[in-house]
Amino acid sequence: MDGSTPPKESSRDRTAFLHRVARSITEIQANVNNLADVVVFMEVLGYNDRTAVEHGFSDLRELARKVFDHIDFFENLPAGGEELKTPFLPRISSVRRRLLESLGFAFPWLATFALLYAFGFSLWMTWLLPLAVLTSISVGVFFGMLTTEGLMQTFSRLLLFSYGQGNFSEARRVLKRSYYAIGGTLLISTMLLYPVSVVVAVPLQLFAIAALATVAVSVQRVAYLALYTLRKMKEVILSYSGGLIALPAVYFGASSFVQDATTRYLASLAVTFVLLSATASYYSRRVLTQRQEGMNEGTPHFFRSPFVSRKTIRPRFTVQFWETLPSFLFGTFFIAMLFGDRVLSWAFNPTRTFNGVNLPLLFNIPYHAGADTAMFVLLPVGLLQYVILTPIFDQLSNLSLELKVTETRLIDRAVRRRYALLAVVSVAVAASVSYALIFLAPLLMPTLGGSSTSYGILRVAAVSNVFLSLFLANSQFVMSVFNNSKWLAMVALIGAVIVGVGGTLLAPFGFESIVYAYLAASIAVSLLSFVLVTNFLKRPASLFFTRFV
Repeated sequence: MDGSTPPKESSRDRTAFLHRVARSITEIQANVNNLADVVVFMEVLGYNDRTAVEHGFSDLRELARKVFDHIDFFENLPAGGEELKTPFLPRISSVRRRLLESLGFAFPWLATFALLYAFGFSLWMTWLLPLAVLTSISVGVFFGMLTTEGLMQTFSRLLLFSYGQGNFSEARRVLKRSYYAIGGTLLISTMLLYPVSVVVAVPLQLFAIAALATVAVSVQRVAYLALYTLRKMKEVILSYSGGLIALPAVYFGASSFVQDATTRYLASLAVTFVLLSATASYYSRRVLTQRQEGMNEGTPHFFRSPFVSRKTIRPRFTVQFWETLPSFLFGTFFIAMLFGDRVLSWAFNPTRTFNGVNLPLLFNIPYHAGADTAMFVLLPVGLLQYVILTPIFDQLSNLSLELKVTETRLIDRAVRRRYALLAVVSVAVAASVSYALIFLAPLLMPTLGGSSTSYGILRVAAVSNVFLSLFLANSQFVMSVFNNSKWLAMVALIGAVIVGVGGTLLAPFGFESIVYAYLAASIAVSLLSFVLVTNFLKRPASLFFTRFV
């Protein structure tokens, strides 16, 4: 026998060696499901081609194939394989936690309205200033929301995807790109807003207020992008609490040396928005940094997550934007439909004069008193929709791992039952709140500065929001389960067109008639989205697997 050729071990010794290697690998990684992982872990443990030859194998790859055949014996799995499946089963958050998260989402709006009713001013509105100034602020807020909502939809989806993968390098890149995109959008928006104000002869100071409001609301939204997307509600509540305390503190604290109420309110808004944006930016960076530092906890000393590296392949934003374009369009058209009737009520306000200047728009208090109050129909509905829909993706993913291929009908049944629950709860709660608002409206209108006209607007708008709640349920269901917003964008576009065209045609009969265009749009989008969901529910499991699995 040639001394350079190692003697082959007996079959029993080779089997014992394979078992030893397989056991070592399973102690490092509980679930090894491919040959490539076996090769990697064997190299980490110090095995090479020479070791394989010494034990009677041609090379490391042949040894890896044999070891892979023995891996399952050392997984210590129970009969149903639950231990193998458990690491891949996402943890479902409790109803209590989801409810608290939904309240966290609603906290800024609730606190803002509380300020408005307590002091007469808030982040978005004030009753202390002339209507022309209030109009400029409202124009800036609505214009900022319209121009940034699509970008928020785009970047929130990209951020959630990269963060969920643990790719924090890309998550930081998404945030930076969102800052650049919002900056460019603001530049273009103000460049468009200025010539329009010149053409319609709006005083320069009113244009400046509208531009500042546009910048403020846009910067504030992008600052909170990460916190809202990643559901960091504690940080949202803390930062908004500080900002909303600062607003009245600055306004009343500066009264001794700033007498003009308009200047004092704008100064308090500036301080508040700087505080809100700075706090949100700090928390956003902290969330990403803390999560990245904890990536390697509980892993072997030789293992390093590839996602910790700051040097990753840079994806092309044009491709990302094209993929998320339907979400961009849906967000933009939905904002246009939701607030389009308010803007039309300003344009057709019978009173549009300020300091002897005839303005193209003037805030319509009677219309807002009715339409804005009716928006409270959507608040409890949104909270419950969040609780019902948030875990559905993880629950369906768990079912896809626990069920056999031949049992997909059970997933079909689960999806249909969840939609039935969502639709019934949404409509029932919306109808109940709508009835309560209509019943209490005669008592609410005097305190809100409304009139009998406002009461009529509230009744129609409250009924409209019942239909709109169904549209919101359908939209969130389609995006959560089927990841398809293309048709929803078209439905939202139809709703925006109905509000714009219908409101313009009805306005000559009185600005209060504009609300019927909002009613028609709400009915149309709810019916169209219901038809869309019904079509998807014909084969929900297949569509879910096609999109996600």
